[in-house]
Amino acid sequence: ARAKEIGEAVVVDLPNGDTLFALLKAGQAFDAFLPQIEADYDISGSCGGMRAMAEGLSSRDYQAVIAAENYPKFVRFRDITDPTSIEPVDPDALAASFGEGYVLRQIAIHTTDQQVTRGIAKRLPSFGPETGFDGWCKGLPFGDPRQVSRYDFQRNAK
Repeated sequence: ARAKEIGEAVVVDLPNGDTLFALLKAGQAFDAFLPQIEADYDISGSCGGMRAMAEGLSSRDYQAVIAAENYPKFVRFRDITDPTSIEPVDPDALAASFGEGYVLRQIAIHTTDQQVTRGIAKRLPSFGPETGFDGWCKGLPFGDPRQVSRYDFQRNAK
């Protein structure tokens, strides 16, 4: 069984006034930390090892650089009040979306004992029925990178 992931997408306010969203990607943090976790805990099918790992993760300082092939999806909204204005952003070509000089060098993640932030909802457009987003999204071709949901931006433990 996988540990439950909670958190919010990363919001990057750029100097040109645009906002970049790095969406949540299931399993990303756990998978990135796996070599470090395996070195610290025997998780080879042992319930005791898995339990010790789950209890110890929050108190350990794990850090990892995400390989480019495991980057999350990046998006922006041309109009932050309109969810249908969502656009995919190529992490290898940030300048194409935001202008000259924007480059992604690396993504590093680490564990923390700080509380999960809860402010992203204030930064997002409404995805409610009044926007027509659901119908618009369902009309997109299968696999279209604009197909997102609130779950891509925020996960809460319930």
